[in-house]
This record gives sequence, structure tokens and C-alpha cells, in this order.
Amino acid sequence: MIHIEYQVSEDDFVAAAKLMLRKRRRGLFFLVLLPVVGAGMVLFSIALFTGRSYLVGAFNLIYGALLLSYPLLRTRSIRRQYRKRPLLSKPFCIEIDDIEVHIIAPDLDQRSSWAMYEGFAENAASFLLIHQGRLQFVPLPKRCIRVDQIVQLRAAVSAHLPQI
Repeated sequence: MIHIEYQVSEDDFVAAAKLMLRKRRRGLFFLVLLPVVGAGMVLFSIALFTGRSYLVGAFNLIYGALLLSYPLLRTRSIRRQYRKRPLLSKPFCIEIDDIEVHIIAPDLDQRSSWAMYEGFAENAASFLLIHQGRLQFVPLPKRCIRVDQIVQLRAAVSAHLPQI
């Protein structure tokens, strides 16, 4: 059994949510392609302004700027989600064994079988357990986990779930 006590900060939640967005089927589209299209539209609008097509140029400039700023707007939205959920800022305890994942917080005591999870993902800052449907995830910030626990956690989770 692996026992980890941790607390998710706002920055931890942002890092985990961005990792989750990258692992979604359309996440790369929103994180990479939209800003690239936006930058192209901004450059195109500059060409339109020099050609005196002011109305079309202004539309392209505004719409392109919105697409270009999508990553910043998304980060702001994630931070707002964290602030709206006070449970996320409380201390958590997770216990993982071969049968289940047990998450304990001041207002939460949840036992889930491994079948409730679709997979896991990790990067340098976060370790995620991803629920079925890829709409929810359990963030585990690596800054709160000892190195030996990270190795144990990776081995235990990979025995039950695929890496996404």
C-alpha cells in the first residue's frame, strides 16, 4: 500500500489541468493550433490595413488576437475553477493498493476501484489519475511526493492503468 499526504496549490492545479488538456483528444488543437491561426490572422490583418480594407482588417485583428491569447485565457479559467472549489486547497491523503484508490480529505472519503480510471499521465510537475471519459482527474503534485514514493506510485498505477 502506498500512502501519500499532499496539498494541491493553485499552481499545481494549473500544471495538472494543462497536462490533462494536452492528453485530451482535442487538447493539442486548442493549445497549439488556435494560437498559430491567431498569429496568422493578426499578420494578415496588418496586410489588410495596408491595402485599406479597414473593416475586414479590424475583424481579423480582433479575432486573431483572441485566438492568440487562448492559452492565457485558458490559464485564467483554470485558476478561477480552482478558486471556486475550496475542497481542492485542503490537505489530501491518498492510499493506493491492488484493489482500490482511497482518497481522504476533510470533507471527502472516496474509495474507487481501478475500473473507475481510464489511465494516468505524468510530467515533471504532476502525476494524474484520469477518470473514465477524461473529464475529471486526480492531481498529485510531485513536489509533495518523495522520490521513492514516485517510483512506487508509477509502478502501482502502471500495473492497473495505461499511460495516456
